[in-house]
Amino acid sequence: MKAYVIVRVEREDPALLKGYQALAPEAIEKYNGKIIVRGGTIIIEFPSLADTVLFYNSAEYQDACKAREGIGEFEIFGIEGLA
Repeated sequence: MKAYVIVRVEREDPALLKGYQALAPEAIEKYNGKIIVRGGTIIIEFPSLADTVLFYNSAEYQDACKAREGIGEFEIFGIEGLA
């Protein structure tokens, strides 16, 4: 069953996210994710909830998270889709 990672971002200067934006897409792709909505809220589709956990806990995504530390408020959660 498909699952989704929802990322809500509040930041004052979008230019500060360039480091995160350079790293996160590679991690998303590596763990079979596909960005389906981009903006102040980002929605990433994964094949399963287990894939969202692998993605989030991956070294690649954690490196991306380090690149965004202190530059805004991020709320991230995963949800399972309907069958």
